[in-house]
Amino acid sequence: MSSIVDTVAIATRANDALKIAESLPSMNISADAQLAHCKMVVSTGLELVRLPGAVIGNQTLEDVIFRIKQCFEKLQAAFPTIQPFADYLTLKTFTGQIHSNRKRRIQLALSAAKGKAKSAQFLTL
Repeated sequence: MSSIVDTVAIATRANDALKIAESLPSMNISADAQLAHCKMVVSTGLELVRLPGAVIGNQTLEDVIFRIKQCFEKLQAAFPTIQPFADYLTLKTFTGQIHSNRKRRIQLALSAAKGKAKSAQFLTL
């Protein structure tokens, strides 16, 4: 399978798992069972982290990563005694890389827009 097919399949699995994770609290599922499911969701997210070239810059996949991170954060907010685990911390670090990349893209777009504005200004003189 190609990287694109892999990425789409992983993102689909992650979205399906996230839907289930979002419904668990209303079903009165134990914290341990919710944590086990959350760990599975995060491990699916790590599969996307291993394909950074496909994720970074793709708004949809970046959003999936952020939703996966939030899955654990919501669980931890409901059960404060649950400690972060290594896979979650790896995913959280990757979201920092996504934020940095987004900031760079915004700065490049702004500087390009300023450059075009200056060029247009000189052309009208």
